[in-house]
Amino acid sequence: MPLPDLAKATALLRSHHAEEAAANFPRVRRVPNSYAVRMLDYYDSLASTGREAFLDALARQSALCFVHPRIVMQRFSDFQSDPALRAFAEANNSARFSMGMRYWGLPLLKPMLTDPMSIEMRQKTRATLDFVPRDDMPPELLPNFDVNTLVTAKAPLLRKLIDPSFKKLFAPVKTKLPGGDYKYEGTLEGAPVKISLGFPGRGIQMRYEISITGDPDGVFVFNLPWERLWGVAGHWDFLTEQNAPPSIDLLCELITGVVRLRNQIAALA
Repeated sequence: MPLPDLAKATALLRSHHAEEAAANFPRVRRVPNSYAVRMLDYYDSLASTGREAFLDALARQSALCFVHPRIVMQRFSDFQSDPALRAFAEANNSARFSMGMRYWGLPLLKPMLTDPMSIEMRQKTRATLDFVPRDDMPPELLPNFDVNTLVTAKAPLLRKLIDPSFKKLFAPVKTKLPGGDYKYEGTLEGAPVKISLGFPGRGIQMRYEISITGDPDGVFVFNLPWERLWGVAGHWDFLTEQNAPPSIDLLCELITGVVRLRNQIAALA
């Protein structure tokens, strides 16, 4: 399989991004990931021309998610200097896009809202700010937020949901790895797919990565979560017992989406 045409792949992914943005991000908004929430709020903060430049940069970066890692390294400096991506990275680290409660994952959020010392420290810090941090929760993930009734989803529940969903999606072979991670291998829409999945804790409830191997000089997907196409890591930290079932349904949708993009890019050669 020949190396993908990066210009054609970028155009394909730019259409993918444009379609999602034009529909007001129906999939991104349902991803239980605090960094996806930040990305959406950052996008909303941009003027029209800034939004287009951001989507252009994401498409160029996303095209490299479908080639061998050695090619990514050759192009890495291009993205370090990209103005739109650099502005996004700076925003992610700014107080405006990190101080609000909506930007903290649920495992960290509940103690921050209930621990007296955390509450006192937050009040002192906020007194020095020249803006009001956003504490409203994303309605797609927490439609009726109440810290007193919040029940975060734990690994046993997530595994119970994932196994039958994956079996229905692509009947994979499941392997338990050292450290508590899992590997699922099978074939989906003609592609040899491997899903790496874990429950690391420390603020991250679940992480997942998709790999589609093959000719190293052709289309090559390596440890790719769908969110990386939007400049976001695949670390889920907004999972509750209520939103866990639709979130795992979404996970299957995102895996299928990556496979279809891979197949479309392979067909461009």
